[in-house]
Amino acid sequence: MRSIYLFLAALLISGTSFALTLGPIHGSTTGCVGSNIMFTDSIGGGTWSSSNDAVATIGSASGVYTGVTLGNATITYTLGGSYITTVVTIAPYIVPSVSISASPSGAVCSGTEVTYTASATNGGSAPAYQWKLNSAAAGGGTSYSAYPASGDTVGVILTSNEACTMPDTAIAYIAPDVLPSLIPIDSIGAIPGFSIGRGETDTLIAFVTGGGTSYLYQWVVNSTIVPGANSYMYITDSLANNDSVSCIVVSVGPCGGDSSFNSVAISVGPSAVATVTQGAGLTLYPNPNNGVFTLQGTVGATGSGNTVIEIMDLTGKVVYSTNAALPNGQINAHLQIGDVVTSGMYFVRLSSAGASVVLPLTVVGE
Repeated sequence: MRSIYLFLAALLISGTSFALTLGPIHGSTTGCVGSNIMFTDSIGGGTWSSSNDAVATIGSASGVYTGVTLGNATITYTLGGSYITTVVTIAPYIVPSVSISASPSGAVCSGTEVTYTASATNGGSAPAYQWKLNSAAAGGGTSYSAYPASGDTVGVILTSNEACTMPDTAIAYIAPDVLPSLIPIDSIGAIPGFSIGRGETDTLIAFVTGGGTSYLYQWVVNSTIVPGANSYMYITDSLANNDSVSCIVVSVGPCGGDSSFNSVAISVGPSAVATVTQGAGLTLYPNPNNGVFTLQGTVGATGSGNTVIEIMDLTGKVVYSTNAALPNGQINAHLQIGDVVTSGMYFVRLSSAGASVVLPLTVVGE
């Protein structure tokens, strides 16, 4: 640097005219309101000036310019008899934002793949995206596909490369509306019961405990589909001893199509007279009764727990409910329901450990 000054001094003393070749000017020509950016030239020792201090000011010796307000200003660098200029643009600070769209949109059934797409505002020419499923990183790019579950949250973090962003990130979230699959679970009851006399009419009823409000039914005896038996109720007088009667239930609805089935074994004897009703290791006695009866036997898996006892009328409406202990999976419950039911036909349903047993109940007056 000292040699340059000595050289210039010598030229001035001799009176010799010499034009310096300046530039290029190094530094960003795009600034933000309030930002400080340094300019440099290949030959130092000159002075800097701005054509419009209302837009951008610059230190005459430091070459650091400061954005004041939106607009353009010409910056000049002068050394000796030479100068070079550049134009700076001052932009206001902007705030980036991002939004998420889903395809398919709206509520979806459990198990549906959904593609989420991010749309950025003030993202710049090369925005970066980070997707989140709940709190876990789930990939990058403008889109992300997943099989959301109920309660999930899908989020995306945008990092903008646009100039003059404050902050340079934005976050968006979406909570998928996931409908559960309609999986019907049915229990079967029978009137007069699972033990009938030869030629006696038995009415079997399927009780659906979950999976929506509309269903398709199909009754099957042993492995043969019964034509026309497509109601929740199946009435027949043609059952044989040890016949297996099943009901297949299919849910109907936006997330329908799932099915389940249940089966019961029918005991057919020479007499239709019975005071004890049995099913799946469970005994109800006496039956008929006046609203006072006992439930004994095995319910659910071995182990201690509780079972829910429900009394239902023939429409499936629960008219009485209580809980009973299951020490080692065994029940010995004495019920008195004469004050909540009238004479008629009912069903007793016991639900425990994801399984249920349904038995018919006949209540008669005193």
